[in-house]
Amino acid sequence: MSDIEYKVPLHTAIVSKTDLSGMITYANDAFITISGFSREELIGKPHNLVRHPDMPAAAFADLWATVEQNRPWRGIVKNRTKDGGFYWVQATIVPIRKAGKVVGYMSVRYAASDEQIAQAARLYAQPRAKLPKPGGLKRLLSIKSGYIAGSLFVIALLITGGILGIGTIQHSTEQINKADGQYLRKLDIISQLEIDATRAQATPVAQRQASIARLGSLYAANPHTPAVIRDRLQELETLNNAARLARSSALDASLDSQLRALVQLAEQNRLQILRQSAQEVGRINQRNVQIVDISLLGIILGIVTVVAFGLVFMRQIVRPLDSAIENFEKIAEGDLTGDVPLDGAGETGHLLRSSVIMQMHLKVVMDELNLLAGQIDSACLSLNTALFEISDHSEVQHDKLEEAKSFMSLDFIYELSNQLAMLDELLAEKEVAPQVADCIASITNLNRLQTFALEDFLDKIDLILKLIVSNRQDTQEAYAMSAKLHEVAQTLNSLVNYFVPDGKKYNA
Repeated sequence: MSDIEYKVPLHTAIVSKTDLSGMITYANDAFITISGFSREELIGKPHNLVRHPDMPAAAFADLWATVEQNRPWRGIVKNRTKDGGFYWVQATIVPIRKAGKVVGYMSVRYAASDEQIAQAARLYAQPRAKLPKPGGLKRLLSIKSGYIAGSLFVIALLITGGILGIGTIQHSTEQINKADGQYLRKLDIISQLEIDATRAQATPVAQRQASIARLGSLYAANPHTPAVIRDRLQELETLNNAARLARSSALDASLDSQLRALVQLAEQNRLQILRQSAQEVGRINQRNVQIVDISLLGIILGIVTVVAFGLVFMRQIVRPLDSAIENFEKIAEGDLTGDVPLDGAGETGHLLRSSVIMQMHLKVVMDELNLLAGQIDSACLSLNTALFEISDHSEVQHDKLEEAKSFMSLDFIYELSNQLAMLDELLAEKEVAPQVADCIASITNLNRLQTFALEDFLDKIDLILKLIVSNRQDTQEAYAMSAKLHEVAQTLNSLVNYFVPDGKKYNA
């Protein structure tokens, strides 16, 4: 390892794909360029070939634990190059699915910012680096669980409120019945007894005994009369019976004294009942105040709990849903550069992660389209060069053949043939040596053969010239096809550049 750091160009996507066991199945040109490995050295090799020793094992354990749950993983990664150097990237690893099954993983990496690198370096430098984990509430929170929890909470509030309300009503009813039985009826009896005893005390002596007897019959057997008063009434009735038989002034005086004592006792009991009733009313009011306080506390706690759950759901459900919608809108606008969070909970978190997976796949498709456009452009350039050379060579050959054809005229051959024929006629009129005749015949035959050969040669030149003209047309058609391929490459480039920020070029 060395201390040489390589900077990843901004907006350059480093893409690689692996199978389920981590073997590299695809590497784009940017990955090959930055890593220093050739494509042959990467394909079929484990992806930890580019793992830097400074990366803690916990990071890759978290990575595999996440992607094996079919969830995307994102983090700051330090990779090594073939020459021992290193480079920092922000990596997003997403599963590759086919027919509903995960068949591999794809890693899309971009240049990490200086702040991200500094934070990751501090974290990875710790002896036992631990990556932050999402809380249990985040893992359990979802629209379904939130609906169930909210419904149960509302039901619990209704049940609690109903118990408090019904219990308060029942308790108040019991207290009213108790007050009616213990205080009101006793108070009514004692008050009436006090009035009747006072009247009996005021009646003449002759009628007092009958009044005392009526008091005993009205109040001595009444269950609401206090026991102490019943005892006093019994004593008074006994004394009244004795006074009726004896007709003594002393007994009459005792009856008057007993009546006075009965009135005082009734008054004391009445006041005591009033005090007890007031104390009981105070206890009831205090208990009712406590119930009201508990009810108000329950209402406040319910409101606080509802607000707290609302804030949690806003943060963990609604906001991630807004982020997912925003990401989809960016994708629809052609912007694939959004850094979407992956910590959403429940269904919205799943939607958010799915949008990230789609975003990463689109980025890789753009990378492959960009690579294909570059290959087409390169092939068109090579084809145009070859076509230019062929066309230029054909033009030279055509000119040379035309020039050669102009020098190879049949007129001289035909004139020579005519002269030989005239010579043969002149010699036929004279006697010449046989050798001369044979020589002239041989020359004539050679002339004929040369004529036939030259005619055939000129025919071949004409044929070659026609082929050159035909090849020129084919070359022009090939030029046209190359131009169309170049237009296709330009169209692919325009499609790719639609998915990059304004003023930038893909992988530039």
